[in-house]
Amino acid sequence: MIEFLKENQFLLGIFTGSAAAYILSLFVQWIRRERKILGYSVSSRTITKEKLEELTIKYKNTETKYLHSHSITLSNIGNRPLKDFPVRIECASDGYIFGSEVSAPPGEIFETEIEDPDYITIHCGLLNIGESFTVGLTVLHTPSIGLSLTARQENLKVKQLSQSEIAKDILGALEFSHPIMGLSINLAKIFKKKL
Repeated sequence: MIEFLKENQFLLGIFTGSAAAYILSLFVQWIRRERKILGYSVSSRTITKEKLEELTIKYKNTETKYLHSHSITLSNIGNRPLKDFPVRIECASDGYIFGSEVSAPPGEIFETEIEDPDYITIHCGLLNIGESFTVGLTVLHTPSIGLSLTARQENLKVKQLSQSEIAKDILGALEFSHPIMGLSINLAKIFKKKL
């Protein structure tokens, strides 16, 4: 066998080159695999958390001492479009969603439903990589400031992020989905390190 390979080195070259090309193609497929990721960050603020003599907050003739404001930013940080999927945002126990506002991307109209006062459902779609929208909520009657978010779609991963992580993940998705954008981002990183 060794003698045969010594006499026919071109066959050994063809075999090793083919194996290397196959392994490289598997690696490229793994990098460019479909990733549907919805990233979100929550910014919350307590407006009142105790009764004040000078201020009374009533909703439907019921006095409340708790009032919270939430801003939730949702972004497509994967490398595939997210089409027509529901997002459910639920407030903590005994919470009551008093008001909501959704700022959709230009040209999009999202449907919102408040079937129960403790959660809101938004039917949305983020077609472009890096596209995002914001949901503003005003919540009454709960001392807890926590929210939970769920979204359902095939192969969808939901990831809670800080504001800076959203920007990093959007750049990462752009880097792998658009070769020219990836080259530009890598060159910018190299020149930034040299300066």
